[in-house]
Formats: sequence, C-alpha cells, structure tokens
Amino acid sequence: PGYEEMLREQYDWMQNKQELYRTLYL
Repeated sequence: PGYEEMLREQYDWMQNKQELYRTLYL
C-alpha cells in the first residue's frame, strides 16, 4: 500500500504542476 500511496502523491503533484504551468502561461 505504501508504494501505491507514493504513486498517487506523485500523480497529484504532476497534476498540480500542470495547473501551475497553465496559470503561468495564460
């Protein structure tokens, strides 16, 4: 379960990063 949680956190971080880039470029 720890590994799955890590992947989920990484995925959320990637999504947040994408949103951040979107707000910066828009």
